[in-house]
Amino acid sequence: MNSEWIACSGKKDEIIKVLEEQMGFDKCAAEKILAFLSKEKSDILCSDEIFQMNRIPAESNERLLSLMIMEYNYYINIRASTIFLLSTLIDSQVHLPVVSLCMAIKGMKRLVEHIEEDSGMKCILLEILRQADKKGKDNLLEGFKGECCNNHLECRFQNDGQCRCTAKDTVCIMEKLKDIGILKKKGEVYQYDPIGSL
Repeated sequence: MNSEWIACSGKKDEIIKVLEEQMGFDKCAAEKILAFLSKEKSDILCSDEIFQMNRIPAESNERLLSLMIMEYNYYINIRASTIFLLSTLIDSQVHLPVVSLCMAIKGMKRLVEHIEEDSGMKCILLEILRQADKKGKDNLLEGFKGECCNNHLECRFQNDGQCRCTAKDTVCIMEKLKDIGILKKKGEVYQYDPIGSL
């Protein structure tokens, strides 16, 4: 398998184990990433990345019906850089000793070092990743009409659920993300660059 990609299939526990072994996450971090991908896959992944969940049919036994939990088979084929990037966006408390060591050669360590939550960088990057084309301009946050779109983040622009990040601030943040190789710029448009971030 290409080390730049994580490709695996199986039940939840098997996928969690792969994320633990190949990415160096602890179980809690791996579960958070899998849960996030389950909800946001269509908004986050690039067109050549795959995340599929197929429900496992339950055996019919009416007495046990109330005790059953829905189980799924998963199939993923996602860049290691995408999973690593999501880990920095989802939870700043995620510890990544193995990943930091292994990915440093490819330049991935800069994601942890330079993507600051307080500066608004995590928020802007997460919103770009949520766009179908993974692109953003100065008006990226306009649709939220002044409301904070990522309340779980500690950001200097957030004030009691309101966002104070202006179009000028948004461009400044995207420029910083471009400078560290996570976004590329064409005209006034910034786009996530999964190749550049490796």
